[in-house]
Amino acid sequence: MIIKNRILNIIFKTIIFLISGLGVACSLGFLKPALSLDSLCFFTVLSGVLIAIYFLIDVIYLIKNANQAGEPNEFSPTFKHIALLASLLTGIIANTLLVGVNVPTELPDIVSMHCLHEITPILVLVDFIFFEKHGNIKVRDPFIWLVFPIAYLIFAELGAGPLALDLNPMDITTCYPYPFLDPTLAGVQTVAIYVFAMRVGYIAIGFAHFGIDKEIAKIKKLRFKAKVFLKNYKNLTKIDTDVVFYTKTLLC
Repeated sequence: MIIKNRILNIIFKTIIFLISGLGVACSLGFLKPALSLDSLCFFTVLSGVLIAIYFLIDVIYLIKNANQAGEPNEFSPTFKHIALLASLLTGIIANTLLVGVNVPTELPDIVSMHCLHEITPILVLVDFIFFEKHGNIKVRDPFIWLVFPIAYLIFAELGAGPLALDLNPMDITTCYPYPFLDPTLAGVQTVAIYVFAMRVGYIAIGFAHFGIDKEIAKIKKLRFKAKVFLKNYKNLTKIDTDVVFYTKTLLC
């Protein structure tokens, strides 16, 4: 079922913005004695930033176009799906590869972890299924959505490698944002396998996303055809009833 109610759409997207924004704020130390931008080195936090920015813009866009007839359009579907898949990848990696790694102990960090690793990925998936127009995603789009993870991998490998930046101040064992990206810690071959697997996985998630979009669009078309058929059937039934009534009247 696709929810077309504009108010519910705006409310749900506002909730996504608030939850992702809270997760990012907690990561940056807004609820701690001092702020820290170190967390912006992590894919998790950057994906949360993307989600928060997109859904804030989209809510403003929907409110601004509130008088538009028909189903509400969304702001930049490409931007949305780049952010959405980044959030989904965050949830998948956090709950598989990073289980038990850098487990938070302070309340702000725990709140951030649950907001960005669990709640936000689920909410954006629900938004995609129930509030988005379907059938517009192209076969090439999953490759376009790769731009963010590829840019992040380049940033992580160049930043902690040749540029010798400490992209993970919270971990004394590595300068890389994630241990599995550190060639000196995990080995070059292992890092290459992880990077390749993440790209393949990201494309696979993208095409699963594409497939779900097409299937929902098909279901929507079938429902529309069924409604038209039932409407026409009712009209024909009404005509037949009227013909029988007038025939009986004439015979009498």
